[in-house]
Amino acid sequence: MSKPANFAAPEDVEQAFYEAVQKGDADLLILLWAEDEETLCVHRPAFA
Repeated sequence: MSKPANFAAPEDVEQAFYEAVQKGDADLLILLWAEDEETLCVHRPAFA
């Protein structure tokens, strides 16, 4: 597993996260997921 990339904006990591979900890439999801208490994950609606 490689180190997570640095992203310029929250939207960039969001895009990478949803691409990993679409590909079913669990290893990449783990790299993208932040585990600190100040991080919040809000999933956009499917109809958006």
